[in-house]
Amino acid sequence: MPRGIKKPSKASAAARRAGTAHFNAGRHEKALACFRRALALGDASPELRTFIAHALSSSGRADEAVAEFGRSGLAPVMLHPESLPQAETALRGALAENPRDGGVRLGLIEILRMRGQAALSAGDPWAAEELIREALARLPRGSAARAKVVDVLRACGSAYLFSGRRDDAARVFRGILRSAPRDARACLGLAAVMRAEADQKKELALLSRANLSTEPISRRDRFRSLMKLGRYKLAVAEAEKILDDGATLDDIRQHGHILTPGR
Repeated sequence: MPRGIKKPSKASAAARRAGTAHFNAGRHEKALACFRRALALGDASPELRTFIAHALSSSGRADEAVAEFGRSGLAPVMLHPESLPQAETALRGALAENPRDGGVRLGLIEILRMRGQAALSAGDPWAAEELIREALARLPRGSAARAKVVDVLRACGSAYLFSGRRDDAARVFRGILRSAPRDARACLGLAAVMRAEADQKKELALLSRANLSTEPISRRDRFRSLMKLGRYKLAVAEAEKILDDGATLDDIRQHGHILTPGR
Protein backbone atom coordinates (compact mmCIF):
# COMPACT_ATOMS: atom_id res chain seq x y z
CA MET A 1 0.00 0.00 0.00
CA PRO A 2 1.55 3.38 -1.03
CA ARG A 3 2.54 5.70 1.79
CA GLY A 4 -0.22 8.08 2.80
CA ILE A 5 -3.04 5.73 1.73
CA LYS A 6 -4.90 4.02 4.54
CA LYS A 7 -5.74 0.33 4.45
CA PRO A 8 -9.33 -0.09 3.12
CA SER A 9 -12.00 -0.89 5.71
CA LYS A 10 -13.75 -4.27 5.74
CA ALA A 11 -16.82 -2.66 4.16
CA SER A 12 -14.88 -1.06 1.32
CA ALA A 13 -12.93 -4.29 0.73
CA ALA A 14 -16.22 -6.20 0.50
CA ALA A 15 -17.58 -3.65 -1.99
CA ARG A 16 -14.43 -4.02 -4.07
CA ARG A 17 -14.74 -7.83 -4.10
CA ALA A 18 -18.37 -7.55 -5.15
CA GLY A 19 -17.40 -5.17 -7.92
CA THR A 20 -14.73 -7.55 -9.15
CA ALA A 21 -17.24 -10.43 -9.23
CA HIS A 22 -19.73 -8.32 -11.21
CA PHE A 23 -17.01 -7.18 -13.62
CA ASN A 24 -15.78 -10.71 -14.29
CA ALA A 25 -19.38 -11.72 -14.99
CA GLY A 26 -19.76 -8.91 -17.53
CA ARG A 27 -22.07 -6.78 -15.33
CA HIS A 28 -20.07 -3.60 -15.79
CA GLU A 29 -22.60 -1.07 -14.49
CA LYS A 30 -23.10 -3.08 -11.27
CA ALA A 31 -19.33 -3.41 -10.96
CA LEU A 32 -18.99 0.35 -11.33
CA ALA A 33 -21.58 0.96 -8.60
CA CYS A 34 -19.69 -1.37 -6.22
CA PHE A 35 -16.30 0.15 -6.97
CA ARG A 36 -17.67 3.64 -6.39
CA ARG A 37 -19.18 2.46 -3.10
CA ALA A 38 -15.72 1.21 -2.07
CA LEU A 39 -14.33 4.63 -2.97
CA ALA A 40 -17.00 6.37 -0.88
CA LEU A 41 -16.18 4.05 2.02
CA GLY A 42 -12.58 5.23 2.09
CA ASP A 43 -10.62 3.08 -0.36
CA ALA A 44 -8.42 5.73 -2.00
CA SER A 45 -5.95 3.30 -3.60
CA PRO A 46 -4.77 3.86 -7.19
CA GLU A 47 -5.77 0.27 -7.95
CA LEU A 48 -9.43 0.99 -7.18
CA ARG A 49 -9.30 3.96 -9.56
CA THR A 50 -8.08 1.63 -12.31
CA PHE A 51 -10.95 -0.78 -11.57
CA ILE A 52 -13.40 2.11 -11.92
CA ALA A 53 -11.69 3.13 -15.18
CA HIS A 54 -11.93 -0.37 -16.63
CA ALA A 55 -15.60 -0.57 -15.69
CA LEU A 56 -16.25 2.80 -17.34
CA SER A 57 -14.33 1.80 -20.46
CA SER A 58 -16.22 -1.49 -20.71
CA SER A 59 -19.47 0.48 -20.39
CA GLY A 60 -18.54 2.63 -23.40
CA ARG A 61 -17.66 5.74 -21.36
CA ALA A 62 -14.13 6.22 -22.67
CA ASP A 63 -13.68 9.87 -21.70
CA GLU A 64 -14.59 9.22 -18.06
CA ALA A 65 -12.33 6.16 -18.07
CA VAL A 66 -9.33 8.19 -19.21
CA ALA A 67 -9.96 10.74 -16.45
CA GLU A 68 -10.06 7.97 -13.83
CA PHE A 69 -6.78 6.57 -15.08
CA GLY A 70 -5.35 10.07 -14.79
CA ARG A 71 -6.45 10.21 -11.16
CA SER A 72 -4.93 6.80 -10.46
CA GLY A 73 -1.47 7.80 -11.68
CA LEU A 74 -1.13 4.34 -13.24
CA ALA A 75 -1.18 3.11 -16.83
CA PRO A 76 -3.82 4.63 -19.13
CA VAL A 77 -6.82 2.75 -20.44
CA MET A 78 -6.32 1.35 -23.91
CA LEU A 79 -8.64 3.06 -26.37
CA HIS A 80 -9.31 2.24 -30.00
CA PRO A 81 -7.60 4.90 -32.19
CA GLU A 82 -10.95 5.87 -33.73
CA SER A 83 -12.29 6.83 -30.29
CA LEU A 84 -9.44 9.19 -29.42
CA PRO A 85 -10.92 12.38 -30.98
CA GLN A 86 -14.23 11.77 -29.19
CA ALA A 87 -12.48 11.20 -25.88
CA GLU A 88 -10.37 14.33 -26.43
CA THR A 89 -13.47 16.46 -27.08
CA ALA A 90 -15.19 15.14 -23.96
CA LEU A 91 -12.12 15.70 -21.78
CA ARG A 92 -11.64 19.24 -23.08
CA GLY A 93 -15.25 19.97 -22.16
CA ALA A 94 -14.83 18.45 -18.69
CA LEU A 95 -11.64 20.42 -18.11
CA ALA A 96 -13.33 23.66 -19.19
CA GLU A 97 -16.02 23.03 -16.56
CA ASN A 98 -13.53 22.12 -13.84
CA PRO A 99 -9.99 23.37 -14.64
CA ARG A 100 -8.67 22.08 -11.31
CA ASP A 101 -9.52 18.43 -11.95
CA GLY A 102 -6.04 16.94 -12.17
CA GLY A 103 -7.34 13.57 -13.30
CA VAL A 104 -9.13 15.05 -16.29
CA ARG A 105 -6.05 17.10 -17.18
CA LEU A 106 -3.77 14.03 -17.06
CA GLY A 107 -6.36 12.10 -19.05
CA LEU A 108 -6.33 14.78 -21.76
CA ILE A 109 -2.52 14.78 -21.78
CA GLU A 110 -2.54 11.02 -22.32
CA ILE A 111 -5.05 11.33 -25.16
CA LEU A 112 -2.88 14.00 -26.80
CA ARG A 113 0.16 11.72 -26.43
CA MET A 114 -1.72 8.79 -27.96
CA ARG A 115 -2.97 10.92 -30.84
CA GLY A 116 0.56 12.21 -31.38
CA GLN A 117 1.87 8.66 -31.51
CA ALA A 118 -0.88 7.71 -33.96
CA ALA A 119 -0.07 10.70 -36.20
CA LEU A 120 3.60 9.74 -36.14
CA SER A 121 2.77 6.16 -37.09
CA ALA A 122 0.71 7.54 -39.97
CA GLY A 123 3.74 9.45 -41.25
CA ASP A 124 2.70 12.93 -40.11
CA PRO A 125 5.37 14.21 -37.67
CA TRP A 126 4.12 17.79 -38.03
CA ALA A 127 0.68 16.96 -36.62
CA ALA A 128 2.33 14.74 -34.00
CA GLU A 129 4.61 17.53 -32.84
CA GLU A 130 1.71 19.97 -32.48
CA LEU A 131 -0.22 17.51 -30.29
CA ILE A 132 2.82 16.67 -28.18
CA ARG A 133 3.71 20.31 -27.59
CA GLU A 134 0.21 20.94 -26.26
CA ALA A 135 0.56 17.89 -24.01
CA LEU A 136 3.87 19.20 -22.64
CA ALA A 137 2.39 22.65 -22.05
CA ARG A 138 -0.40 21.11 -19.97
CA LEU A 139 1.84 18.83 -17.89
CA PRO A 140 2.10 19.67 -14.19
CA ARG A 141 5.63 20.38 -13.03
CA GLY A 142 7.43 17.19 -12.05
CA SER A 143 4.78 14.93 -13.57
CA ALA A 144 5.79 11.30 -14.07
CA ALA A 145 3.92 11.40 -17.39
CA ARG A 146 6.56 13.69 -18.92
CA ALA A 147 8.91 10.88 -19.93
CA LYS A 148 6.35 9.16 -22.17
CA VAL A 149 5.34 12.44 -23.80
CA VAL A 150 8.96 13.41 -24.52
CA ASP A 151 9.54 9.95 -26.03
CA VAL A 152 7.06 10.83 -28.77
CA LEU A 153 8.68 14.23 -29.30
CA ARG A 154 12.09 12.57 -29.78
CA ALA A 155 10.48 10.25 -32.31
CA CYS A 156 9.16 13.33 -34.14
CA GLY A 157 12.73 14.62 -34.35
CA SER A 158 13.91 11.31 -35.78
CA ALA A 159 11.06 11.29 -38.31
CA TYR A 160 12.03 14.79 -39.46
CA LEU A 161 15.65 13.66 -39.84
CA PHE A 162 14.76 10.55 -41.84
CA SER A 163 12.56 12.62 -44.16
CA GLY A 164 15.40 15.06 -44.82
CA ARG A 165 14.01 17.95 -42.74
CA ARG A 166 17.21 18.48 -40.76
CA ASP A 167 16.30 21.97 -39.57
CA ASP A 168 13.09 20.69 -38.01
CA ALA A 169 14.91 17.73 -36.46
CA ALA A 170 17.56 20.02 -34.95
CA ARG A 171 14.87 22.35 -33.61
CA VAL A 172 13.08 19.49 -31.86
CA PHE A 173 16.20 17.97 -30.32
CA ARG A 174 17.55 21.36 -29.20
CA GLY A 175 14.20 22.16 -27.62
CA ILE A 176 14.35 18.95 -25.58
CA LEU A 177 17.93 19.69 -24.49
CA ARG A 178 17.02 23.21 -23.37
CA SER A 179 14.65 21.77 -20.78
CA ALA A 180 16.60 18.56 -20.14
CA PRO A 181 20.33 19.09 -20.87
CA ARG A 182 21.18 15.52 -19.78
CA ASP A 183 18.80 13.85 -22.24
CA ALA A 184 21.19 11.38 -23.86
CA ARG A 185 18.83 10.30 -26.64
CA ALA A 186 18.23 13.92 -27.67
CA CYS A 187 22.03 14.37 -27.75
CA LEU A 188 22.32 11.35 -30.03
CA GLY A 189 19.53 12.68 -32.24
CA LEU A 190 21.16 16.08 -32.60
CA ALA A 191 24.52 14.37 -33.21
CA ALA A 192 22.91 12.51 -36.12
CA VAL A 193 21.79 15.86 -37.54
CA MET A 194 25.33 17.22 -37.21
CA ARG A 195 26.70 14.09 -38.92
CA ALA A 196 24.29 14.64 -41.82
CA GLU A 197 25.53 18.23 -42.05
CA ALA A 198 29.19 17.07 -41.92
CA ASP A 199 29.84 19.08 -38.75
CA GLN A 200 32.14 16.57 -37.07
CA LYS A 201 33.20 18.86 -34.22
CA LYS A 202 29.64 19.36 -32.98
CA GLU A 203 28.79 15.72 -33.63
CA LEU A 204 31.67 14.48 -31.46
CA ALA A 205 30.84 16.98 -28.70
CA LEU A 206 27.26 15.73 -28.60
CA LEU A 207 28.34 12.08 -28.61
CA SER A 208 30.65 12.79 -25.67
CA ARG A 209 27.81 14.53 -23.88
CA ALA A 210 25.52 11.53 -24.46
CA ASN A 211 28.08 9.11 -23.02
CA LEU A 212 28.65 11.28 -19.96
CA SER A 213 24.93 11.54 -19.30
CA THR A 214 23.30 9.55 -16.52
CA GLU A 215 20.28 9.04 -18.78
CA PRO A 216 20.05 5.46 -20.12
CA ILE A 217 20.76 4.82 -23.80
CA SER A 218 20.82 1.54 -25.68
CA ARG A 219 24.03 -0.47 -25.79
CA ARG A 220 24.08 -0.27 -29.57
CA ASP A 221 23.84 3.53 -29.46
CA ARG A 222 26.61 3.65 -26.87
CA PHE A 223 28.76 1.31 -28.97
CA ARG A 224 28.27 3.40 -32.11
CA SER A 225 29.10 6.64 -30.32
CA LEU A 226 32.19 5.18 -28.62
CA MET A 227 33.47 3.93 -31.99
CA LYS A 228 32.97 7.36 -33.52
CA LEU A 229 34.80 8.97 -30.59
CA GLY A 230 37.73 6.58 -31.03
CA ARG A 231 37.29 5.08 -27.54
CA TYR A 232 37.88 1.57 -28.77
CA LYS A 233 38.51 -0.24 -25.48
CA LEU A 234 35.19 0.98 -24.12
CA ALA A 235 33.53 0.15 -27.45
CA VAL A 236 34.86 -3.43 -27.29
CA ALA A 237 33.49 -3.83 -23.76
CA GLU A 238 30.12 -2.57 -24.97
CA ALA A 239 30.25 -4.92 -27.97
CA GLU A 240 30.78 -7.88 -25.63
CA LYS A 241 27.62 -6.91 -23.74
CA ILE A 242 25.72 -6.67 -27.05
CA LEU A 243 26.88 -10.16 -27.96
CA ASP A 244 25.72 -11.39 -24.57
CA ASP A 245 22.29 -9.96 -25.45
CA GLY A 246 22.11 -12.22 -28.50
CA ALA A 247 23.57 -10.09 -31.32
CA THR A 248 25.88 -11.65 -33.94
CA LEU A 249 29.38 -10.69 -34.98
CA ASP A 250 27.95 -9.54 -38.31
CA ASP A 251 25.79 -7.03 -36.39
CA ILE A 252 28.87 -5.74 -34.59
CA ARG A 253 30.90 -5.50 -37.80
CA GLN A 254 28.08 -3.58 -39.48
CA HIS A 255 27.88 -1.02 -36.69
CA GLY A 256 31.67 -0.71 -36.57
CA HIS A 257 31.88 -0.24 -40.34
CA ILE A 258 29.22 2.47 -40.32
CA LEU A 259 31.06 4.42 -37.67
CA THR A 260 34.68 3.90 -38.67
CA PRO A 261 36.51 7.16 -37.73
CA GLY A 262 36.88 9.50 -40.66
CA ARG A 263 33.77 8.31 -42.48
